[in-house]
Amino acid sequence: VAECIDTRMQVVRAKITEIVRTHGQDRPARILSLGSGPAREIQTFLEGPHARAGKVDFTLVDQETQALGYAYDRAYPPLLKLGGSARLQCLNISFTDILRANGGLQALPPQDLIYSVGLLDYLSDRRARLLVHRLYEALSPGGLLIIGNMNETALSNLWPMEFISDWTLQYRGEPEMLAWADGLNARQCWTETEKTGRVRLLFLRKP
Repeated sequence: VAECIDTRMQVVRAKITEIVRTHGQDRPARILSLGSGPAREIQTFLEGPHARAGKVDFTLVDQETQALGYAYDRAYPPLLKLGGSARLQCLNISFTDILRANGGLQALPPQDLIYSVGLLDYLSDRRARLLVHRLYEALSPGGLLIIGNMNETALSNLWPMEFISDWTLQYRGEPEMLAWADGLNARQCWTETEKTGRVRLLFLRKP
């Protein structure tokens, strides 16, 4: 059941590597994680062989201070070893504030990659669509947005999570997730699943 948490992380980490290589040469690549939690993908990226592929500035956004503290503590040792080519800041902002027009992200520079892979499972379609539009606005030209959601499939996590653990999420398929991008005029818009098929990822690339 939990394997998809690791496999979706692997997809995101591969995109981080791609963005750092593409954008992190003349200036730091700018990467933001919303609902970052422990940010394991950033820790493992910083510890891995691709961390020196370019410069990068990470921004972690979460409403839980303990999650941010844990993520920073784990990332700090590999950050020191990279000698300043990678930086990380943590922002304690509520998700409600981000949904407001003046909330939270406006002070940041445009981002080359924004991702949120564990938050929208808890939101209604109306709020999810609004959040996708807010995050898309925060992208730089050519930037990439990645949104993850538990996939609506026969092998989904619905039974073990809902009926055994009483853990309620919103399970969605491709049509519902693509609808979040209506009106954005994205250059590219598609979905794919990680290898277990339990998590669907929406990708939006800005012109």
